[in-house]
Amino acid sequence: MAVLAQNSDASDLFLPTLIIMVVIALLIGSIAVIRKRMLAADEVESDPMAGLSLSNLRQLVKQGKMTQEEFDAAKNQLVARTQRASEKAKPVENAAPDTKIDPDSPI
Repeated sequence: MAVLAQNSDASDLFLPTLIIMVVIALLIGSIAVIRKRMLAADEVESDPMAGLSLSNLRQLVKQGKMTQEEFDAAKNQLVARTQRASEKAKPVENAAPDTKIDPDSPI
């Protein structure tokens, strides 16, 4: 009586293993894309003023869809958000300076 594993050749397992690996890679890739989109959607939902500019706000006032008080409040929020973003972009003052290492210098 022969055992099935003894009759098969190792090369017979190559194609099914390759197919399983491709399917796993596609699943991981699709999960990464979905997660990225969900995180991007959360960022937009958390900041209701995302995508608005002063010119958009001015147009809303001209169209009568926004009062001057609402415009002033939205403008202040927009300016504050821009200032916070610029502060995050500033380099840290006490950070270590960039030093270049000469490969020919002795250690």
